[in-house]
Amino acid sequence: MVYSVVQINEEKFAATVLAAKTNVDAIYQPVCEALPEISSRSIALNEYVAQLAELQSLIALYQSLANADLQTIQAIGNSLIETDQTLAKEGFSDVLLN
Repeated sequence: MVYSVVQINEEKFAATVLAAKTNVDAIYQPVCEALPEISSRSIALNEYVAQLAELQSLIALYQSLANADLQTIQAIGNSLIETDQTLAKEGFSDVLLN
C-alpha cells in the first residue's frame, strides 16, 4: 500500500481561515452597536439593558473562544504545510507501509 505525502492546499486553507476570522469578527458588531442611549429609566427598560449587556458579554466570550480555535487551526495548518515541504525536500514523495 502506498501513501502520498501530506498535502494541503495552502491558498484554499489561508482563504478559509481568513473568511472564518472575518465572520467571527463580525459576530459582535450588530449586537454591540444596538445598545441605545437611554434618557429615561423604567423597570422593564433597566431589565432590557441588563440582558443586552449580558448578551454582549456572552458574545464577546464566544468570539474570544472562536478566535482561539482559529489560532489553533492556523498553527496546525502551518505545521502541516511545513511538514509537507520538509518531506518533499527530503524526497519522500511516497511512504511505503511495511
